[in-house]
Amino acid sequence: MKQYTKKVNMGLLFVLFQAFLYGAFLTLDLTGGSIDLSKIIKFSIIILCFCYALFNNMSAGRSIICFPGSQNKGLHSFTKRKSQTKSDHISQCLQAALFFTVISDLFILMLDYYLYGVLTFILVQLLYEMKLIMVQRAKVKGRIDLGVLRVLSIRIALQVSIAGIVCIILQQMGLVLENLLIATVFYFICILTNTIIAIRVAIINPKAKENVIFAIGMFLFLLCDINVGLFNLSGFISMPENLYAQIYTLSSILMWTFYAPAQVLIALSVRRSW
Repeated sequence: MKQYTKKVNMGLLFVLFQAFLYGAFLTLDLTGGSIDLSKIIKFSIIILCFCYALFNNMSAGRSIICFPGSQNKGLHSFTKRKSQTKSDHISQCLQAALFFTVISDLFILMLDYYLYGVLTFILVQLLYEMKLIMVQRAKVKGRIDLGVLRVLSIRIALQVSIAGIVCIILQQMGLVLENLLIATVFYFICILTNTIIAIRVAIINPKAKENVIFAIGMFLFLLCDINVGLFNLSGFISMPENLYAQIYTLSSILMWTFYAPAQVLIALSVRRSW
């Protein structure tokens, strides 16, 4: 009981502190405050999400002892160990994804290395994709095996094919296919696919809170990236200056309005948080 209370309190403190940081950077962005301070606060939110997911999983780990002369307890411990092993692989995918999210935001938010940031974000989405495949196959294996890798390979091949078709269409429309644009197209197809699958998984099993929380996080993540696209729209198509100014202002605020809570929810979706 004490351990459960500790987990709930840690999760509550995490959410409350993140809410404070969220309000702080939104206030700065809406009032025209320090851009550098706003960036530091935003990056801190992402680092804390990774640290929470990592620490929460580590603090949940404990030895499973089978007491001599108690067969029922031994069986219960074995079943619990097997269940934890399955969730461990899924949690590790989430932790790795959150780690590379930190790297991505370091490149994009702090250093302005957009291509590197998008490439590492692609890795983030591939890890989420692997996590979703393991969740779908949890009743069979619940771990990384050849079956998971085979399904992942097939999905990546389909995503690459779709991205290739989209790039050809964009080229026919007169756009120059720079490396950043190509990477962004593939990334967007990955996150769109993951969001659809995450929502489907949540609908199939709504009692699994971690799946529902993850699906909401992915949906907010997708909304963030849509606003990122709108924010950079002028680099690809021409439009009236007044219209773009409105889109630019709104999307610049909405990007992190959606992104920060998305990352908090994804961090909370680590199975051992619940």
